[in-house]
Amino acid sequence: MHLSSAEIDDLATAYLHHWQVTSGARVSEPDERAALDTAYELVEDAVTLGTLPIEVLDALVRHPEGSPIFRFYLAAGPVEDSLTKQQDRYADELATRCRQDALWTETLSGVWLSKKQWKQLPKDLRRVVPEPKSR
Repeated sequence: MHLSSAEIDDLATAYLHHWQVTSGARVSEPDERAALDTAYELVEDAVTLGTLPIEVLDALVRHPEGSPIFRFYLAAGPVEDSLTKQQDRYADELATRCRQDALWTETLSGVWLSKKQWKQLPKDLRRVVPEPKSR
């Protein structure tokens, strides 16, 4: 999937607004809700397939309207999915972003993985992603 910078920004904003609506914000037009649902589904499907450009995840994490609560939502959603479903595709790029940006470190601290998945992470990410508790 190839997206221009403007398309990445638009997608990130629509995904953020989808979260706001599901958290109780109002939508003025039914068509707007459909567009927000489409953005959500596109991000979720593409990250599962490993086709979502890392720049989209970056735009989500660093979105100017984002908040710690939104980043926690991302951690439990597409960021976690990137590591549970496509770790080989995303892990090294996420580790690089953690070294460069505290917002990424904050986001990845909310990811929950299985013990096996966590052990497969690059060393840099194991310092950020919480180690699963043994039962």
